[in-house]
Amino acid sequence: MSKLNVKLHYTYYILIISFLLTGQFLNIIIITMLILVHELGHYMACVITKIKVKEIIIYPYGGITKINDVIDIPLGSEFIISISGIIVQSLFYLGIFILYRNNIVREYSYLLFRKYHYTMLIFNLVFIYPLDGIKILNVFINKIFNYRLSNIIVIVISIVNIVVLFFCFKFNYSYVMIVSVLVSYIIDYVKNINYIYNRFLLEKYLYRKIYKRKRIIDNKNKMYRNTTHLVKYNKKYYKEDDFLRKIFD
Repeated sequence: MSKLNVKLHYTYYILIISFLLTGQFLNIIIITMLILVHELGHYMACVITKIKVKEIIIYPYGGITKINDVIDIPLGSEFIISISGIIVQSLFYLGIFILYRNNIVREYSYLLFRKYHYTMLIFNLVFIYPLDGIKILNVFINKIFNYRLSNIIVIVISIVNIVVLFFCFKFNYSYVMIVSVLVSYIIDYVKNINYIYNRFLLEKYLYRKIYKRKRIIDNKNKMYRNTTHLVKYNKKYYKEDDFLRKIFD
């Protein structure tokens, strides 16, 4: 089992301090519980699918589970990991609801749980990188489009949605922190898009996995995930291994 390394982002500390100053102690406890349960869902899915976890970073109203594995993991495993946080969080909330109906959890506490659960759930399903919504959608995008184009599509969708998010909601300190974190991740994604794709090619060359899914392509920039390719180059056909060897050797 991979070691669980949890880090608190500085924006999370800012949120905690602001809640403490306003006496919202129960809010802190509930938000933190929901975040940890959500990220635990991702972590458990990684353990089940044998994907290594690098670290879990806790932000205001959410967290990010970073995996430390190859890019071309099975898309089915990626889908399970992406959706598991939402599922486990929802099961946890269901447990709180049952406790509330049996008069074990007070109404005030339950209403706070309900408020933050649905807020975090809906927010996580927004199509903005690196939220769960775009990661779930990305699995289907990668099924249809090659990996380089899939990354571009994810960036475009994320930018469109972050602009909508920026102009359509009321400003407050929590909102500004969340948007700032998301924008920083998108900018980092854009800066590293070529590196990410070249790493994808290098991993294909080094690990040389054979997939059932086959495709004929005419350019190294058109390679798909979970796919073995036959490359047409200078009127000749090359096996994926031979073509990548020409690039990296």
